[in-house]
Amino acid sequence: CWAKLKGTTSSDSFGLALRIDDDVVGRHWISVTKTIINNEDWIFTQGDVAVDVTGTLTGIELFADGPAGGVEFYLDDVSAIEI
Repeated sequence: CWAKLKGTTSSDSFGLALRIDDDVVGRHWISVTKTIINNEDWIFTQGDVAVDVTGTLTGIELFADGPAGGVEFYLDDVSAIEI
């Protein structure tokens, strides 16, 4: 995906993570990518992860995280592909 900060904050951290729920381990997180983004350029970031599930997968969600509270950011062309 592509990410860029909105506003006057010049740079901050950004990441993507998967929240995975299964009926044995419960809820756990896998980091997909982490990088630094800024308010001048669109920054491309990507990552590959293998999702290991114990038991039955009951939920999976992709989350964007990073910038400090109150710092807004843009995302573009976000995708997740099962292979």
